[in-house]
Amino acid sequence: MEVGELVVLSAYGKKISVNFRVNDMVGLILEVQHGDGEKSNFDVYKILWSGGGGTMWHIRRDLKKAKKTS
Repeated sequence: MEVGELVVLSAYGKKISVNFRVNDMVGLILEVQHGDGEKSNFDVYKILWSGGGGTMWHIRRDLKKAKKTS
């Protein structure tokens, strides 16, 4: 995933209690911090959530790409 892509919470992300306020929102990736292997192996994504959700940091497992609807 890259900066500028639209995302939603994955099934795993929806199970995490701190994500309850952005459960049905679409988010925009603002920043990506790649894990360097020393301190963290995880990539972390800063997401701006629609509908007043604000910004939150998530690991890749919390997110999936948003699908287009017609």
